[in-house]
Amino acid sequence: MKDKCQLTIRQISLMQHSLGLDDGEPIRGQRLVYRNYFDAGESIGAWDDLESKGLAAKNICHNGSVEYSVTDIGIQTLERIMLIKLKFRE
Repeated sequence: MKDKCQLTIRQISLMQHSLGLDDGEPIRGQRLVYRNYFDAGESIGAWDDLESKGLAAKNICHNGSVEYSVTDIGIQTLERIMLIKLKFRE
């Protein structure tokens, strides 16, 4: 079965960065997520493509700056790609 959603390495990297997963190793198959935003300043094509796939959300701030976040579906997709469970800090 072919995946309905193909991602580039850059898109995966952007999603990981927005969740604070740039470095560090999983502990017992889990990674702690301490944020969910990416302050882009302006629209970025890779993020806009993720948004069109339902993997990211775009927010235009009051000053016109653009921020992105990873949706629940995007988080589940990253978990499958990374073979780990993402746990959000409470």
